[in-house]
Amino acid sequence: RFTAAAVDLAGNRDPSVATTVFSVPSDLTAPRSGAWRTVRGGSDYFGGDYLETDTVGSRVTTKPMVFRALRLIAPAGPRLGTIEVQIGDGVPRPVRLTAAKYQPFKVYVLRDEFAGRVGAKITIRARSLTRNQVVRVDAVLAR
Repeated sequence: RFTAAAVDLAGNRDPSVATTVFSVPSDLTAPRSGAWRTVRGGSDYFGGDYLETDTVGSRVTTKPMVFRALRLIAPAGPRLGTIEVQIGDGVPRPVRLTAAKYQPFKVYVLRDEFAGRVGAKITIRARSLTRNQVVRVDAVLAR
């Protein structure tokens, strides 16, 4: 949260304070063992990298977070498969990363800001891949 107020040269403070709320995504980290690998991707990706796997069933899990809204930042493209995202012990939700044209930065809305607060880990699992497909994920935004 950022709050600012204007002050004139005489030191008088404007009573109408401006406030904005912003969030910074959490970069995902590949597990020490398993099929996920970190790929350096340059400035198109949050933190300059993304995670990639070509193995169905491979998982990456975040540390527990408290949030209402949840966004996944991941590329979309013709050679990308499907993942599923599970919040805590909830039902896994499929997310198709397939698209006609490659987009290095796409935001997938998994939970909106009107949902109740939850404290949980987020698990991302490679769900389905066809021949020559991979899945890629970049970051999560939980607020």
